[in-house]
Amino acid sequence: MVDNKVRYITVINVVSMIAVVIMHSNEAFWSFSNNSRWMVSNIIESLFYFAVPCFFMLSGATLLDYPSRYSDKTYFLKRITKVGIPFVVWNIISMPWSHIVENSPYPASFPEFITAIYKCRYMYVYWFFRFIIILYLLFPLYAHIEQKSKKKIYSVIAIIGFFTIPLANFLQNVFEIEPLFHLGNVEGYLIYALIGWLISNTEIKKKYRIISYVLGFIGLLTHILGTAYLSNESGIVVQSFKGNTNLPCYLYSIAVFIFIKYMCVYLEKNKKEQKKKYDIFGILSGYSFSVYLVHDYFRSIISMNLIVYEIDRTNMNAILYIGYVALAALFIFGMSLAVIYLLRKIPLIKRIVP
Repeated sequence: MVDNKVRYITVINVVSMIAVVIMHSNEAFWSFSNNSRWMVSNIIESLFYFAVPCFFMLSGATLLDYPSRYSDKTYFLKRITKVGIPFVVWNIISMPWSHIVENSPYPASFPEFITAIYKCRYMYVYWFFRFIIILYLLFPLYAHIEQKSKKKIYSVIAIIGFFTIPLANFLQNVFEIEPLFHLGNVEGYLIYALIGWLISNTEIKKKYRIISYVLGFIGLLTHILGTAYLSNESGIVVQSFKGNTNLPCYLYSIAVFIFIKYMCVYLEKNKKEQKKKYDIFGILSGYSFSVYLVHDYFRSIISMNLIVYEIDRTNMNAILYIGYVALAALFIFGMSLAVIYLLRKIPLIKRIVP
C-alpha cells in the first residue's frame, strides 16, 4: 500500500504541474489594461503562483534523505540522466524552434552556443533548470547532516533565511528599505527545499496549520491587490509584490504545500473511495517533469494561431478570457501528454522525456 507521504508528494507534483500550464496559458496578464479582463488574469496568475516553489519544496522533501536509499554516485547519475541530459537536449531543440517561430538568430560561436544553453535564451521557461541543478549540487552537503540533527539545523537555516530573503525582498521591493545584507535566488530556493523537508518530516498541529493557512491567504491577497494597485497607478504591470522569493509567494506556497499534505491525510481515511483518484494522480505524476519540458511549444503554437486569426486576448471580456485560459491549458496539457507518451515509445528518444 502506498503510504501517506508518497500520496501527498504525488498530488502536489501533479497539482503544481497543472498550475504551471495554467500560468503560462495566462500570458495576457503581462499586457496591462485597466479592465476586468486584466484583473481576472491577475487573479489567475496569483492563484497558481505556488507551482515553482512547490516543485522546489518537493525536491527537498524527496531528495534530502537520499543517503538512506543510495550512494552519492547513484544520486548524481540519477540527476544527470533525469535532469542534466534533458536540460541540454531540449535547450538545443529550442534553438531551431525559436528560429522558425520567432526568427531568433542562431548562436554565432561555440561560446555563444554554450551560453545560450546555460541561460536558456531560446526557451526562457527552462530558467527553472539552472536553479534546480545548482540545488542538486548543494543537496549532498545538507543530506549528509546527521539524521537526528537535521530538523534542528534545517529549522535554524530556514528561520534565518526567511528574514534575509523573502522578508528582505518584500521590504526592499515595496517600501524601498535596503537590507543590511542580501542573499540571492539560489539561497531563496534552497530555503524552499529545506522547508519542504521540514513539512514532510514534521507532524504539524492543527492550530499551526490554521495559522499557516491564514498567513497564506494574506500572502495571496497581498499579491493580488498589491499588484493591481501599483499596476493601475503606473499603467504597466508592476512586480513589487511578485517573485518566487518574495514574502507573499513564500507565505502562500508554504500554505498550499501544508494544505495538500493534510488534505491527503484526511482523504486517506476513506481509502477505497479515493483509490482510483490516487491512481490517476500516480499516472500523471510520471509525466510532470516531461510536461514542463514540452508544454511551452504548444503554448507558442496557440499564440501563433491567435496572430494568424487576429484574435486579441487583451480585448476579451473577463468571462470569455477565463474560458480561453481553460481551453488553452487543456489543449497544452493534453497535447503534452500525448507527445510525451509517443516519444517514450521510441528507444533512445525516451531518455529526453524522463
